[in-house]
Amino acid sequence: MKDKESSISILLIAIDQLSKLLVVSVGFPVVYNRGIAFSLLGGINPIFIALILIVLARSYRNNFWFGFIIAGGAANLIDRIRLGYVIDFINLGFWPVFNLADVFITIGVLAIIIVNMKEKYESNY
Repeated sequence: MKDKESSISILLIAIDQLSKLLVVSVGFPVVYNRGIAFSLLGGINPIFIALILIVLARSYRNNFWFGFIIAGGAANLIDRIRLGYVIDFINLGFWPVFNLADVFITIGVLAIIIVNMKEKYESNY
């Protein structure tokens, strides 16, 4: 990734980690997620996640929005390596509990889809 994407990723990782530290320190209700995004695939190996992040980072260089995906994945990987689980704390009641890293991943994926659709649309006209 370029410097801009790396800086964004580092900032987003820091925001996620600080948010988790804050909610735990003030006793906010949390969920200990041993799966991946939205508690899917419990017990997945952190090494496997790290390999996926490395492959993705090398495949999608120079993409601003991809920095969001890498940041979200890396932030949750930090939890998984450090704690053995991911701390989730955003509970909407109608959706599985999640955290800011999951939000960053979702924003990155949606933005990439929108950008790609826009580029395809514009190339047809």
